[in-house]
Amino acid sequence: MNIDKKTEQDKYFTYEGSFIYKGRLINLFNDDYGQSWHIQYEREGLLVDESCGSYCDWRDYVEWRFMDE
Repeated sequence: MNIDKKTEQDKYFTYEGSFIYKGRLINLFNDDYGQSWHIQYEREGLLVDESCGSYCDWRDYVEWRFMDE
């Protein structure tokens, strides 16, 4: 899978868009209930999926996750 291509939408996660943070392309998803954000990005050539937690602001999570970069 190419990180610059939108991940195929399924019945559990909705693709909400992509953005660049500190030079890193991040894909943003929301779960089917709208209570949990998920990000997807590339690290060391692998595609990584992470939950931002339930009812959390994805912006805060992204800032925390990449604060050392």
